[in-house]
Amino acid sequence: MLGARVGSSKNISMSLIKNIFTELLASFNLKAADFITHDIMSRAAFEEINEFFYRIETQMINPSFAPKRKQWAYDLTLKHCRRVALYSLPVAQAGRFSDKEAAEITVAGLLHDIDKFYWPVKLLDTPPLELSKEEHTRIMEHTVAGAACVEMITKKNIAPGILAIIKQHHENFGGTGYPGRLAGAAISPGARIIRIVNSYDTMTSPRPYKTGINTHAEAINSLKRRCNSTYDPDFVGLFEQSLPEEKIKSLKEVGDSSGFRRRDVI
Repeated sequence: MLGARVGSSKNISMSLIKNIFTELLASFNLKAADFITHDIMSRAAFEEINEFFYRIETQMINPSFAPKRKQWAYDLTLKHCRRVALYSLPVAQAGRFSDKEAAEITVAGLLHDIDKFYWPVKLLDTPPLELSKEEHTRIMEHTVAGAACVEMITKKNIAPGILAIIKQHHENFGGTGYPGRLAGAAISPGARIIRIVNSYDTMTSPRPYKTGINTHAEAINSLKRRCNSTYDPDFVGLFEQSLPEEKIKSLKEVGDSSGFRRRDVI
């Protein structure tokens, strides 16, 4: 089962042990050796992702980055991705996905918003209905840009399933999503899970442009109302069954404790 520590990471550079991607994976009982064993990504790709997060952390101490930029585009985006991954894994396990599939879904959750680290603050802080046409277009290109970003960082040495999940995580079950207006089984199962979990976390977490957050019950009811049109009803059922409110609370605490490390020297 995914979650058991398998293999050996002795071939992975010890300089990577303190990097944040390694630390994030460790909270899922995953490490580089697991990825290599499951053919999820190459050793080089793993190191490239670690290096990407290292550069982001380094930028956090640059005075040219505004406090709001640091707070939102770095800490809050990372925490959101961490929670999405944390919530997605139990759903995948409840759905009896293979170890490789569950690991791909988890990694896709961690990386699904990676392109947002390059977004301007205004785009992140503006309510969706107040975006200009050009800004809305950029939002609609978000999933393709994210997949391309991961593909570029890893030099294509990553499982195609992860890229598909990232690219499709805003497709709607009824065929009204983006970028491809895919429907039903044409959408990757992992993307259908991330679609649900991403929405749940957005509804139940603070955003700069909204005044309140939904309770767990309110978010679940919202997911159920949009079954078939937006969400896969089978996976909504699995989400509700595998993630009762108390489990969500415990996982949220883990996710919320996972922001970038602030320090004077990196």
